[in-house]
Order: sequence, then C-alpha cells, then structure tokens
Amino acid sequence: MHDIRKRSSYHFAFESQFSNFRSVAEQLYSSKFRLIYELLQNGDDACYAENVEPTITFRLRPTELIIESNEKGFSLADVESICDTGKSSKIDNSDTTGEKGLGFKSVFGIADSVHIHSGHWSFRFEHKKGEDGVGMITPIWTDAVASLPSDIGTRCTLKYSDHRSSFYKRLISAFEKLPKTIIFALRQIRSLVVAVENEDGRSTGITFTKVGGLGSSEMDIKTIVTGQFGNHRSETTWLRLFQETVIDVPFESQRTGATSDVTIAFEVDSDGLPVIPDEGQHVFAYLPVQRVPQLPVCRPIPLI
Repeated sequence: MHDIRKRSSYHFAFESQFSNFRSVAEQLYSSKFRLIYELLQNGDDACYAENVEPTITFRLRPTELIIESNEKGFSLADVESICDTGKSSKIDNSDTTGEKGLGFKSVFGIADSVHIHSGHWSFRFEHKKGEDGVGMITPIWTDAVASLPSDIGTRCTLKYSDHRSSFYKRLISAFEKLPKTIIFALRQIRSLVVAVENEDGRSTGITFTKVGGLGSSEMDIKTIVTGQFGNHRSETTWLRLFQETVIDVPFESQRTGATSDVTIAFEVDSDGLPVIPDEGQHVFAYLPVQRVPQLPVCRPIPLI
C-alpha cells in the first residue's frame, strides 16, 4: 500500500508539473517580443562585480539573437531555477524584480533552440511550438566552442524558429520601439546596447547609458545611435526625480513588506524647464508597462 501511495504521489506531481509546462508553452506565443523585457529584467537581477558597470547587449543577426551580460555568471541555484517552471533563485529577495525561472521561458516565443554559456556552464534547451514544454526545462549539456571573453559573464544564443525575413524585420522593429528611458527604473543595469549585425558586415544600433540612480534627484540617460535606428536620435535625456515611500501597501505574496518606494521622474531640457511629450508619459514597474497620455501633469503656465 505504501508503494502505491508513493507512486500515486509521484504521478500527481508529474501531472501537475506537466500541466504547468503546457500552460507556460501556450502563453509564450501571445506576445513574442515580451522576451526583451524579460531578459532585461533577468539581467538587472544578476550579480555583478563591484568594479564593473552592469551592461547587457542584444546582438540581432538574421538567424539568431545573442544576449551578452557582464554579470559574474550563473550559480548552481540559477541553473536549477532556469530548469524549472515554478522555482526561482530570486524568491523572497526584495532586491530583485523578477523570477529567473519563468520569465526566461519567454525566449521560446521566438526560438526553438537556446544555448546558455555562463562561467563553466554550457547547455542548451530545445522546444518547438506545439510540443508539451518538457524541452524548456531539460538541459542538453553542450561543449562550448570557445571560452567567453573576459568582459562577458553570460552569453545566451537564440536560434529563431521563424526563418522568414518578415519576422526578422518585426524583431528589429520591436527593439526600435524601445523608449529612450527604457533603463530609467532598473536597479543595476547602467548600459543597454542593441546592435543589428547585417550579413554585409554593416552594423546599426543604439546604446542607452544611465548616470544617476533612483535614489538621486537627477538622472541623465545618454542615447547614442549608430546609423539609422527607428525614430531614435543621439541625445541626452535629463530627468528630475522625486521619491516617496508608500505605507500599508495591499498584501502580495511576493512582497516581503507592507511599504513600497515610488519614484516620479519629470523630463526637463538643458535649462531645467519641463518637457512634456504629446504622446504621453511612460509608467514603469522597473520596466515600462504602458504609456499614458492623460497623466494628470499640468503644463507650465508662462509668466507674463
């Protein structure tokens, strides 16, 4: 009887996990390009050495997307969490913005083969649309072609599942639509690089670099554009910041306390005068979640 109960317990656990696989697999394709934000979030939650400027780079190529970070590299806990759907190395850590386990699965919205090289770890996952999702958590240990450069702690290579040029153009367009304040509320990331590497050897792209943090009164985000990159241009965005701590926040299982810090940033020009874009202001939850034209921020009334 004991063995039967034990087998039944294993069977139930497998069925529960299998159902979770299918649920995750079904959600991946509703918004393919959410992976940009998920990977940015993961990069912001990584561990960095004190003497480095946390940087994440996206390299777009016709057949693959390469994401590189100068983080320290994966720990055993990170590897275990990325090989699961409900486990995370970031649970109960208020200094992180997401959960490396589930968010990472978003890469399968555009890829059917994902190779991770981080420190001494080198493995890949394989999953195709329509499959049960087990491939998303089953690592295939893979010999690294070469050692990582000294300034790269983790490299993730995504092989596209859609090989049409129209898909590649839409992926580039998704990156081109990133707001110029994309790294404003990230805790650690100081620089974001996007490079479109064409087959003819030419490269276009954009770099966002942040000076100042959420705890400061001012922040500058420098944008440098190489070639043509959507509607972006090389410029500096100046922000004025104001912080407030909200108490008695409604209960949330992933929040360790009942308080939350809220930061409001106003864009200003080089003279310190407000800049209010007609298309509205971005609302952030560490990363932009929406743009609201009707935020109740008044335009300045000129003095006569």
